Amino acid sequence: MLNIEKYDLNSIQRNVVLLKILMIVILSILFPQLSKGQNVWTQIADTDTLNREQAVGFSILGKGYVVTGHNCFGGYYNDLWEYDPVTDSWVQKEDFPGSGNNAAEGFSIGSFGYVVCGRIGMDNMSQELWEYDPTNDTWTQKASLPAPGRCLAFSFSIGTKGYLGTGWDDNFDYLQDFWEWDQSSDTWTQKANFGGGPRSRGAAFSIGTKGYAGLGFDNNSVLKDDFWEYNSITDIWVQISDYAGGPRCDVASFTICDKGYIAQGQFGPGNDLWEYDPTFGLWVEKAEIDGSTREEACAFSIDSKGYVGTGVGVNFNCLNSFYEYSPDSCITSEINEKKTQSSLNIYPNPYSTNATLTTNVNLENAILIIHNSLGDVVKRINNMSDHTIVLDRNYLPSGLYYIQLIQDTKTIATNKLLIIDL
Repeated sequence: MLNIEKYDLNSIQRNVVLLKILMIVILSILFPQLSKGQNVWTQIADTDTLNREQAVGFSILGKGYVVTGHNCFGGYYNDLWEYDPVTDSWVQKEDFPGSGNNAAEGFSIGSFGYVVCGRIGMDNMSQELWEYDPTNDTWTQKASLPAPGRCLAFSFSIGTKGYLGTGWDDNFDYLQDFWEWDQSSDTWTQKANFGGGPRSRGAAFSIGTKGYAGLGFDNNSVLKDDFWEYNSITDIWVQISDYAGGPRCDVASFTICDKGYIAQGQFGPGNDLWEYDPTFGLWVEKAEIDGSTREEACAFSIDSKGYVGTGVGVNFNCLNSFYEYSPDSCITSEINEKKTQSSLNIYPNPYSTNATLTTNVNLENAILIIHNSLGDVVKRINNMSDHTIVLDRNYLPSGLYYIQLIQDTKTIATNKLLIIDL
């Protein structure tokens, strides 16, 4: 049973959540096959050779991959394992030839997977980038990062670009720099520094054209719960709602459909899962993982499923178990796509005094609701009937806001709004 009171939402937000729940219930009655296995974890096959921490996970062409990592008793791995969800089986592939075999980062672009940086033994850090081709089962070295080697960084991919930021360098200094790798030209470009300052042992995921990163320790050894959104088009970081699970590090992260997920980690309950919805900027707690609590696990997603495994257990032993998460977000997204074909354009955005909102729908007694980055409703405009709305700033402070346009009790369009001070 979903505990709505837990979210500390106001009455408008509760109605939105209730409408989503009601729609899912209706679908589960009309189409019971859709509701089977929603918001649940299922243990999948494992192999004795996967017991490790700080491994890299990524997915390519419907299969998941786990590579490198550290044995809890001191050894290091360079083996690569491929998971097939159709047969629920693991197959060993070509060993990773790079030097960074512990606490590296990984991402996938198209039909290739990538491993970048990582620790070389206990003291040195790698700058290498390696590309894995699953069709030929081969590794190819690409352009090295033109910056200090590092471990315990964060990474994600957007389109044909890979992104890497923060981490520890050879001197175990905390880094703040952020880099973009272009697959087509095999070149690195430095981008705007991570908005949260120097950081290590954080987490990241991407949704659409945006990247999201946060958590971990800052350079004052303070454990953080902040999260930041990166716009790959404008090269700007904006702080969003803090992670609702509390300060955390060494978590597993993945993306399913249009939602981001943070699982488990150190300094938390150890088996929780939180979902981030960028439409409303809200974190929602989802089903707990039934298996062992863990930290420093790896994760990947395949189609509409998320996968978390390996890592360190409560007795400081390395784990080889893996779990599959089946969300309800993909059904919700399909509902939203069918119900929200309308557009809501904002100009200028960002703005400081007023902005003009235009929509392709002939509004009739519509409602416009503005949420702040914490999800609270800060403004509501009723009885709108036109294609164009002039939105005055009035008392709203600078920051990121989420706009929801409702007509006939349905959300027909959403967008984000950034207010700045000049």
